Amino acid sequence: MEPPHSSSCGSISEDSQDMCFVVQYIQTCKNPKEVVGRKLKKREKNRAAAQKSRQKQTEKADLLHQEHECLEKDNTALKKEIASLNQELRYWSKALHDHERTCIMCCPDVYLDLLHNAHPPWADEGVKVSAI
Repeated sequence: MEPPHSSSCGSISEDSQDMCFVVQYIQTCKNPKEVVGRKLKKREKNRAAAQKSRQKQTEKADLLHQEHECLEKDNTALKKEIASLNQELRYWSKALHDHERTCIMCCPDVYLDLLHNAHPPWADEGVKVSAI
């Protein structure tokens, strides 16, 4: 139903004219309570939808925050493990280096030459050493 256009509002502001238009429309409707009821119902439905959307957004932000904290803890634990593994690597590298300096397996020719050409202290005493 088209609301009547009347000049009863005179020369007032545009917002007031809109309100005047709504009032006139409601007055000319067969059931003005129905119009107001529908508007209120629509407004309430919109309010509920907005609240639900905000709630969902808040829950999503909370989940992201929890995931971030979990990832930070994992990251810290992994950094500690890396530091521990690096320390162990340094230990074993030093142990290998120390071993290489004295190991016959690294340079067997040099050690065999030393064994054959060296003059051991017991050689003067007449002890005979057989080759291995």
